[in-house]
Amino acid sequence: ISFSETTQISEIHARSMEGGKWSEPIVVSEAPGDYHKPAIAVDAAGAVWIGWPAQVRGNWDIYGRVLRGKQWGKTERWTSDAGTDLAPQLAASKDGLLLVWQGVRKKNLDILYRYYKGSWGKEGFVTENPANDWEPTLTVAHDGTFYVAWDSYRGDYDVFLRSMRGGVWGPEMPVANSPKLENHASLAVDASDRLWIAWEVGPEKWA
Repeated sequence: ISFSETTQISEIHARSMEGGKWSEPIVVSEAPGDYHKPAIAVDAAGAVWIGWPAQVRGNWDIYGRVLRGKQWGKTERWTSDAGTDLAPQLAASKDGLLLVWQGVRKKNLDILYRYYKGSWGKEGFVTENPANDWEPTLTVAHDGTFYVAWDSYRGDYDVFLRSMRGGVWGPEMPVANSPKLENHASLAVDASDRLWIAWEVGPEKWA
């Protein structure tokens, strides 16, 4: 994101590197606006997906554009609920593309998702616990399994994990749930399809 102190507006920028050389930055957002942290993924066909939260008429939703070949599509609105939607993450397998984000639904903060396979599927919930859930992170294994991690406040902040394959979600799995502060997870899959997860640790009774 590029923010101008002069105009007080933001733009979404992107650039690519090939052969060790960076391209010139391009402006992805079609118009200046009030934007937040973007996400990026490349799908199996080589299309580049970029999504970002934007505040439009007082509501934060996730918007995005797709670069296919050398042609950018129009900006699309990927969420439409009246609740605030932030913190998008994108990842693509050979079959489709997964979008997860943090949203407010029924006065509760949850991790939500939409799956794209030729077209966008309906919005669904990654988290089903009544606790508030924060900051999803997302990755995908070579076998097409998507992994989502987040932190949840259930008396203290803990890290949880869930996987999805073939459109079916597995059970929620606690990763770090000691009395200490555990949050801000990060995910990666190595060449052997092993999942790695890291998180921050803080003192007990934090917040």
